[in-house]
Amino acid sequence: MISHATVPTTPAANMHWQPIPATSWQPTTTHQLLLRVICGTDEAAIAAWQTWVQQIDIEQLDEGSYWLLPRVYQRCPTLEISDPSPRETATWQRLKGVYRHVWSRNQMILRYLGEAVQELKEADIAAVVVGGAALVAAPGADIGSRRADDSGIWVPAETLGAALVILKSLGWRPTLSKSPDQLRAQQTAVGLRRQRDTLTLYWRVLPECPVLGVAGEEAATGTTLTLGHEFAIALSPTDQCFACCIQATRWQPRSPVYWLADAAHLIQQHPIDWARLIYLGRTHQLTLPLLKSLTHLSSLLGTAELAQTCQTLRGIPLTAAERAEFAAKAQPYPLWGQLSPLWFEYRRLTSHHWFQYPAGFAQFLAHRWGLNHSWQVPLHASKQGVQRLLRAVNSRRN
Repeated sequence: MISHATVPTTPAANMHWQPIPATSWQPTTTHQLLLRVICGTDEAAIAAWQTWVQQIDIEQLDEGSYWLLPRVYQRCPTLEISDPSPRETATWQRLKGVYRHVWSRNQMILRYLGEAVQELKEADIAAVVVGGAALVAAPGADIGSRRADDSGIWVPAETLGAALVILKSLGWRPTLSKSPDQLRAQQTAVGLRRQRDTLTLYWRVLPECPVLGVAGEEAATGTTLTLGHEFAIALSPTDQCFACCIQATRWQPRSPVYWLADAAHLIQQHPIDWARLIYLGRTHQLTLPLLKSLTHLSSLLGTAELAQTCQTLRGIPLTAAERAEFAAKAQPYPLWGQLSPLWFEYRRLTSHHWFQYPAGFAQFLAHRWGLNHSWQVPLHASKQGVQRLLRAVNSRRN
């Protein structure tokens, strides 16, 4: 067994990851090994750990793998790894450095989130914590087990203006220079910065699913968190699991594999309302991404509930629009960039009475990209395409 106590502290400052964009949302072979270490049976985890250690250079990891390392560190002491090799010991030393770095950084994140939530609560604004903080600040959770850099706060859309005023009084500044009405009509969230700290303010946790994060009865079923000296609430484990499964199938330059690890953690640690999970997927036309994620998790965890849920999801008819939306969001952006994902976001948002764009999709793109006129959209999109093409050519040359 590898012990926490016997491994010297190693700073994580020298740990690097490759800034190479992920080519797919799906876990690579390396990611699958790490997932088996984190949530597989003891026997499978030991075999995956030993294979992973021999195959990788711990100093040169992709960013998706790096986000999984704290959970690997958390799991390994529970495994009976007898007589570890020098390479295993050296790798373990590096993992401890990563864990210590994440633990220290998370303490600071939880403090400033707690401060923000407390100010919002005093103004009678419902606030729900989302992202990594919702997992590491839960009762009994290990604060260093998962990076919380992606943490944010959900507030009801009608309180967005008041919430921004309160957060600005705490030193937070939105990254977009738009009014609350413009933000509600054009976005589902906005990033905020305070010196080198960041957080995201949401009024829709998922663009496709407005019911996640609603106050009242839904919030009352959530999880109570401890943020420094303050208390907050997160989504229920079932709704968190649903959000993680949807996020896990969206392509991004950093592999979203850590969302699968989050979903596996929630399934292993909490009772999941599988009927609600299926309901959310079917109602919001997210059956396909939910099924893709749960199929991966079923192969890892092997529970009867997961297998039955996957079988039920396979029997739900899929619309052509749902298939097209999944394809647009699950693959790297082509030369014309995010036009396809933005089209589907626009299509969903226009179903709400408060979302009005008389000039249609072109005006929506102009507002999203900060342009003054709709006629500038084709030129801007072409310019982005040329820039992406040049970056791709330079990357191949290097």
